[in-house]
Amino acid sequence: MTLEEEHRDAVDLCVDPDRESQGVLWEALRDFETVFAGNAYDALRELNRRVFDAYLMESLLPDFSGLALCREIHRTDPRGPVILCAGRGRKEDRLLALRAGANAYVCKPLEPSELLTQLRVLLVTGDIESAGATAAARSAISDELTRHGPVAP
Repeated sequence: MTLEEEHRDAVDLCVDPDRESQGVLWEALRDFETVFAGNAYDALRELNRRVFDAYLMESLLPDFSGLALCREIHRTDPRGPVILCAGRGRKEDRLLALRAGANAYVCKPLEPSELLTQLRVLLVTGDIESAGATAAARSAISDELTRHGPVAP
């Protein structure tokens, strides 16, 4: 199974007030189920409805900063990868985004193939981390059961 097939059912929340950018994102993410929000308020409302597999957002939103929204998303969904899209590529901006919890930083104008590569890598990494956590939990349960011996009927 290819990466494209494996994450075809992934649901992404894209937050960007610019209709032209939304069109680029829509085309780039045509293999994903994508929900669009034009501002942070609408994004938080969508996040309260359900959890998403990934989050893509503009750094400059009309009602909130992308960094603050990134922090809010991670309070609700600490495992969901966040890609911050920005017009500036300064090192300081990238560091601020990473400190706020962004997993990737992509500069505008968006290059669809770069965006897709970042998204797929983050989704696969999340799957690997989840599988590792599940294996560790099963091992810990098994060790604990072994340590306490058989349970009486």
